[in-house]
Parts: sequence; structure tokens; C-alpha cells
Amino acid sequence: MMLQNEYLNETIPPEMTDGSTDKMVIHGRFGELRFGPNNLVRLPKGLFGFAAYHNFGLANFPKQEFRNFKILQCLEDPTLSFLVLPLDPDSGLIARKDFEEIYEQLEIHREDGAVLLILTVRRQGEQSVISANLRAPIFLDTRRHVGRQCVLSNPEYSIQHVL
Repeated sequence: MMLQNEYLNETIPPEMTDGSTDKMVIHGRFGELRFGPNNLVRLPKGLFGFAAYHNFGLANFPKQEFRNFKILQCLEDPTLSFLVLPLDPDSGLIARKDFEEIYEQLEIHREDGAVLLILTVRRQGEQSVISANLRAPIFLDTRRHVGRQCVLSNPEYSIQHVL
């Protein structure tokens, strides 16, 4: 799978940060979320199905019992947000070689790389089931605050891996 590096060759636009440390406040479906320059993310190609949206903030989930989860909040539309899970590369859910391949293609240095899994929550009877899309994670360059959702070529990765 070849990717064009132009997708990550940009940084957060100046109008998103204006060099200040002020926090942007978004009132979305998870409540009031605050974003400063350090937790902004630019997705130049957007997400699959949401290509028109490029500017996001990454916030901690407001409830302590879900502290491992994050919220990827669209800054252009407060009604658009995603529950995500930062993926530990040593978890074994995605092979290290697949991480390395995408990092190389996107020119992300390993120490600057991070991966987010998009989660879905659905009801099955009385329980909620959380699943992760292992097939199309979001790869982030944490130094440049830029990312890209990529489809991994290994067909064994599930789009609904139950957590």
C-alpha cells in the first residue's frame, strides 16, 4: 500500500492556535471540552465518511471510569465526535511491522507516532458492547499534530474487534 507523503506535510494552521495558549471550548455530545494548542490535530484528508472535516481536538473522556478512552472532537462541527482509544504498540492487536510500514510511508518518526482506534458502542440486550476498528486506525504525528486514517492491508484485522 503506497501513500503519498503530501498528506502529512503540513502542520496545524495558524488560525487554529494563533500562537496563544488560550483554550478553545466546544460544547458537544460529551459536554464541555477544552482544547489548547497541544491537543489539536489536523487530518488533511478527514476521516472515512467525513472527508470535509479536517480540524479536531483530542480530549480525555470526562468520566473517570473510562479514563483510557479519548474523544476526537471535530472543531468545525460540535455535533461530530468520535470515541477513540490510544493503541499501545505492544498490545499485539496490530503487528509492529504494520505500524512501522505506515510510519515509514507517512514519514512519522517512531518516537513521534501514535495510533488511535475508532470505537463504536452498541447495545446487545442489557449490555453495551465496545468494539474497535483495527482495520482503519488513525496514525498521528504528535510532533506536527497531523494525522491520517489508513486502511491496513492485512485482511485479518477486524473492523469490529470487541474489547
